[in-house]
Amino acid sequence: MRRKNDECRAKRKSGAKACEANIALGCEYAGSAYYQEKQFAKAAEYFNKGCEHGLAGSCLFAGYTYYMPPTESGVEKDLEKAKIYFKKGCDLGSAQSCSTLENIK
Repeated sequence: MRRKNDECRAKRKSGAKACEANIALGCEYAGSAYYQEKQFAKAAEYFNKGCEHGLAGSCLFAGYTYYMPPTESGVEKDLEKAKIYFKKGCDLGSAQSCSTLENIK
């Protein structure tokens, strides 16, 4: 378990550093690591940045973070925000974003 935590922490740190250098995939990596660590508000922040950089997967994950936030996650359910991220993900080619957007309209 400790090894997995160390790997996740390293992934988070390197992803955050890459994201700060405007490397889009770093934002998605950091978001995924924060999500695995159950730091959902930070995960949403990095997924949002990845989406802003044009990563369809980050848009999808950001949308889900607002559409179905885990209980006591620090993230408020916000269907309007979720729709914005799913729409952007759909526009960027994410079929799952498109189908999820259709289901919540």
